[in-house]
Amino acid sequence: MARRVEAVIDAWFDSGSMPAAQWGYPQEPGSAERFVMPAEFVCEAIDQTRGWFYSLLAVNVLVHGQVPYRHVLALGHIVDADGRKMSKSLGNVIDPWTILDSRGADPLRWWMFHQGSPWTSTRARASP
Repeated sequence: MARRVEAVIDAWFDSGSMPAAQWGYPQEPGSAERFVMPAEFVCEAIDQTRGWFYSLLAVNVLVHGQVPYRHVLALGHIVDADGRKMSKSLGNVIDPWTILDSRGADPLRWWMFHQGSPWTSTRARASP
């Protein structure tokens, strides 16, 4: 049986609780032993800076008195030919399965890797 849990504050507050929540700390048995803070590395797209990185920092400094991560990498976006962030709602995305099925995952990774620094946006083409 499932039931809805009422929101505490908002989803970003919940994501800010990640270091403890990923193991169910302190309720789950064994979670104290798996709880590690600060994380060595967190990585997310640049649009998550205000939502996830800042809430993660604020919640953990407030609750634990220390920063929750040592290193952060904020990735750029994959953008369309006009420089707009690719989005399903804009209809400007490329179906990744078309590329994965025709070229495979490793060539796609290599293409993304050699495009430039991970923190800069990558302009996608219909046929990489």
